[in-house]
Amino acid sequence: MIDFIKKRIEFVVLFILTLLIFFIITQNSSFVMSVYSQFQINQQILNFSGTIFGLLLTAYALLFGLIPALSKDVLETDALNAVNFSFFISIILSIILVILSFLIYFIGDKIQVLFVMLQLWLLSFLILLSMLLVFYLFLLFKVQKLNRS
Repeated sequence: MIDFIKKRIEFVVLFILTLLIFFIITQNSSFVMSVYSQFQINQQILNFSGTIFGLLLTAYALLFGLIPALSKDVLETDALNAVNFSFFISIILSIILVILSFLIYFIGDKIQVLFVMLQLWLLSFLILLSMLLVFYLFLLFKVQKLNRS
């Protein structure tokens, strides 16, 4: 476990940031729930997570189509493993968000607040993880460009 944390410190930072966001959301839960129901945010989150899921799968397929074009130096680095792990976690989170969005329609009012808070926490984690993934891809292609020249 310690070895994983040392290798993936950026995920620990993302996790701590999303816990901070979750803490802020839970402090204002009545306001969050009123805004959530008033603007039908569940439908928006369902659309967003479904769209992100499709885009992630497309980008993942394109990336692995580019693997033969990458240089050996790039393939031997940990950057490709980090990108692969980020894609995997992002796709799993998107699937979980879609499932949660459907479950919120069918659950009672007592545990709906818990599901909404979980959904918002996972959504913030997915957004931050997507930004990290874009940064990883930028660095990966930057290294590839430097190796070619």
